Amino acid sequence: MMGINAAWSVVFFGEHDFRLAFFACIPYDIVAVALFLTLLKLDRFAARSFTPYLLYLVYANVWGYSVWQANAVVGP
Repeated sequence: MMGINAAWSVVFFGEHDFRLAFFACIPYDIVAVALFLTLLKLDRFAARSFTPYLLYLVYANVWGYSVWQANAVVGP
C-alpha cells in the first residue's frame, strides 16, 4: 500500500497527470480491500479500526475523479 501511495503522489503532484492518478487508485483500492478482508480473519478490532479509512477511500476516489474532470482538456 505504501508503494502504490508513493507512486500516486508522484503522478498526481509531480506529473499532474490526474487521469493516471485516478486510475492508479484502482490497484490501491484492491489492496486496501484485500487488507480489510485479511484483517477480518485475523483481528476483528483491527478490521473495524480500518473501516473509516475504507470510507475515506470512497470520498478520495470521487474527489480524484472530480479533479481529473475539472482539469480535462476540452477540444480537438
